[in-house]
Amino acid sequence: MPTTNVDYSRISFSEALDYLSQKTNLDTDTYIEGQGIVQDVAFTVAAAKGQLLQDIRDAMDRSISNGESVDKFLKRFNNIAASYTNDWPLKGGNSWRGALIYQQNIRQAYNAGRYAQMTDPDVMKLRPYWQWRHGNSEAPRLTHLALDGKVFRADSLPFFPPAGFNCTCGVFSLSQRDVDKRGLEVEKLELGQDLEVVDPSNGVKRTVKLQPDKGFDRIPGKSTPEQRAKLLQRLDPELRKAVEREVGMSWKPLMSKAEAEEYTRDSYYQGQDFYHGTSVEAANGITTTGAKWGRNSENSYGDGFYTTPDRLTAVEYARDSDNPTVLSCRVRCKNPKIFQNGTDFYEFLARYDIPSDENDAGFATRILTREGYDAIEVRGLQTLVIILNPQQIAVFDRESTT
Repeated sequence: MPTTNVDYSRISFSEALDYLSQKTNLDTDTYIEGQGIVQDVAFTVAAAKGQLLQDIRDAMDRSISNGESVDKFLKRFNNIAASYTNDWPLKGGNSWRGALIYQQNIRQAYNAGRYAQMTDPDVMKLRPYWQWRHGNSEAPRLTHLALDGKVFRADSLPFFPPAGFNCTCGVFSLSQRDVDKRGLEVEKLELGQDLEVVDPSNGVKRTVKLQPDKGFDRIPGKSTPEQRAKLLQRLDPELRKAVEREVGMSWKPLMSKAEAEEYTRDSYYQGQDFYHGTSVEAANGITTTGAKWGRNSENSYGDGFYTTPDRLTAVEYARDSDNPTVLSCRVRCKNPKIFQNGTDFYEFLARYDIPSDENDAGFATRILTREGYDAIEVRGLQTLVIILNPQQIAVFDRESTT
């Protein structure tokens, strides 16, 4: 069975879930079709198609959202495999294959989330160095072992863990103080360079090339638009359009109204305008690089991007700023959780026994995402729609309210 010595039971942080939720199912005949940048846009399992693939994904989503162990996933996976015995020949047995699917998906999600956090501009300023740490697997890859402990400039390697099947390595950020205090050497690492390492199997010093395993020469969540476009050319035209909408490949921080309409064409809120009141400084950031909110800040109805169908409500929110601005947008959402009023929402949280002093921004988001919702609508005197993913927002206009 694949190694499980890394504890990913606390996988359900928002960046990891974002990475997973933006994928679209892609039928494959072999594992090769699901390698490389395909992993950034598609959920694949070798030779799994249609409803079988969806059943596996549902089981995977539940495990990752709930922070469950591989054992709980395997119980679901074994039931799924038994139902498709004649349609899906399993190589290596159910337990081995199920554990491999679990570990690869959970590691990709975890490391995509870590990469998103570690490359945040504010984090990069404070912690500009990264250190590779080997995962202590029983049969280590010599390249990964040679990287163990090496320190380099943040985001300077062309790949990121997992750098191969069952890779359990990790990359950790360091400040200048960390480097100085520990007496660490910052090295310049380049793809293909020679590294020296002692082979643990025989104690002999060897020279290996700095490179990932085939199919892992990318960073989870960091494929370029050009790479994604090339990948999409392999898909059926209709499926390609669906993938583009589903994973947000046509998303831009600021769109024309026609682009926003097309982007949200299949939305629950199709054709409806929404508004967001904020400061001119925040509006500049949203329309330049996209919406970004503090995932640990306290908000009334959960962690996300707050919009309203009532422009006057947005104007009221914007008045708290020195330079009030209102953004006009469309919302791409398929399954909002609708509450008739604020009392209804807090009764929902109470059913999960969440103490009032722990009602931070993350609880509602995690609970609702786990249950398959992608937005929160709270009705009442001021109707609010809270979007849980930045790329669900299609901003097409902005207006100063001073």
